[in-house]
Amino acid sequence: MLEWPAGDAVVCMSVSARPGRFGSTVHTAGYRALGLHYVYLARAAKEIAPVVAAVRTLGIRGCSVSMPFKTEVIAHLDALDPLAAEVGAVNTVVNDEGKLTGYNTDVIGVVESLRPVAQQIASALVLGAGGMSRAVLVALTRLGIRDVTVAARRREAAATLGRDHAIQVIDWQERTGTNADLLINATSVGMSPASDETPVPEAALHRFRVVADVVASPAETLLLALAARRGLTTVSGLHVAFHQALAQFRYYTRCDPPVAAMRAAAEQLAGGRLTLS
Repeated sequence: MLEWPAGDAVVCMSVSARPGRFGSTVHTAGYRALGLHYVYLARAAKEIAPVVAAVRTLGIRGCSVSMPFKTEVIAHLDALDPLAAEVGAVNTVVNDEGKLTGYNTDVIGVVESLRPVAQQIASALVLGAGGMSRAVLVALTRLGIRDVTVAARRREAAATLGRDHAIQVIDWQERTGTNADLLINATSVGMSPASDETPVPEAALHRFRVVADVVASPAETLLLALAARRGLTTVSGLHVAFHQALAQFRYYTRCDPPVAAMRAAAEQLAGGRLTLS
């Protein structure tokens, strides 16, 4: 375990356009379980450059980076972990005495959340073309799922993603007419407070066997609720967030995460409606 000056709490944080309670809840539960003198703060931001400057200047140990800053943040860092470089997106920044290194634990989160259902999946439709979508594509490759199609509202970003990963790209309007074993929403559609939105209408969900969402708040998005109503297998963004948070915890503290305590905190946050494996 790292030793820190007495009385000086180690600060970690998350930054997002729409911050939620997940990170602070789960990480804080881990700190308390291990007796670590850490605090975790969730903050909203409109720009990433000032946030990174603050992380460096204030000696903030770790910073979780969420939508929409996962690719933009790279230009402001000193180094990239090989996986983050492969993905081309960063969701975790670690400060080692002023040197900022970017990591990507989203890949771990997606792999671990989809692993229990991976045998059902030979093809996938990924919605979105941002940093999370890049992590999803790498995760699918690691799971052996290579028949992948991307649909995104930003056509140029989708085209770039298609070239980078040599995958098929379709127009956003075509998503409701595409068949795949897995539908995975890697956009922010359905995230609180806009939880009454869904990226795919219920009438099109019969085209899929498994429906996954990266949105962690609410734990059951409208997309997942509609899929469950049709009897489809669903994977919540809370699973993705939980598994990536365990990896973040290791980077920030250099300690093995207390999984049971962090799991209990995540499930309580979900109101007992979700059991994490």
